[in-house]
Amino acid sequence: RMASSGTGGDEKELTISEAYHEANSLYQKVKDSMLGSSDPAQITLVKKAISSNVKVRRMVGSLALFSDNEELRDISSTNMKYLLCDFFIGDLFLNLYEQKYRDRFIKEGLACIKR
Repeated sequence: RMASSGTGGDEKELTISEAYHEANSLYQKVKDSMLGSSDPAQITLVKKAISSNVKVRRMVGSLALFSDNEELRDISSTNMKYLLCDFFIGDLFLNLYEQKYRDRFIKEGLACIKR
């Protein structure tokens, strides 16, 4: 299954690998950013990175890459990176600083990290 790149105009369908690369690049931009956590540009970047990682997580689910009865050693090395999506989403929520939603973002972030 494919995902839209979300670049507007000429929508390109992404493979899960391409979507993961895009999401990971956005995550790294957030982590490397010198903007303050309350800067509107930083908040926009964090939200875009969350959205991109959620898209990958949905693709993982729809492609059924992992099953409940699978042990870690049974998972393909190629697919292991997708296990990080929940961590990335959680970490990104913890980087969101909008005062009126702060408690909700912290709870959501910690819940994702615990998955």
